[in-house]
Amino acid sequence: MLEARTCPAEFARQRPALKLALEHDPRAAGALNAERKLWEELDRSRIHILERFLRPYVSAVRKARVGRDLSLREEHGLRIECATRHLPQNPLKEYGLQKYIGEARQKLVELGLVPETGLIWMPDVAKYFEWLNQ
Repeated sequence: MLEARTCPAEFARQRPALKLALEHDPRAAGALNAERKLWEELDRSRIHILERFLRPYVSAVRKARVGRDLSLREEHGLRIECATRHLPQNPLKEYGLQKYIGEARQKLVELGLVPETGLIWMPDVAKYFEWLNQ
């Protein structure tokens, strides 16, 4: 792809794996694969964090619905009320964004998917979550 397209210098600064690819470094393929694995682990971890809140929410909805025949509007209102009581406004922020990212990076090393020395080729993914701090 780099032969057919120009990679903006800003992209290469943000993604060390692209810098390797631009330099025709043989480590580029491994670095790009590690970057993909980081995003996959972040997805898995995010889902796990969110699932912690699912059971109390579903339980509250079930209890609130028992013996009631609700219209769609009433059902929606009930779910909003239960969500307000049982679901956090910003679960990743409450968990800790740096903790979330650090654990995902460490998990790749622990699973043997990325050598510890390969972490230097990972992009700074924290910037993609900055909006959660607002």
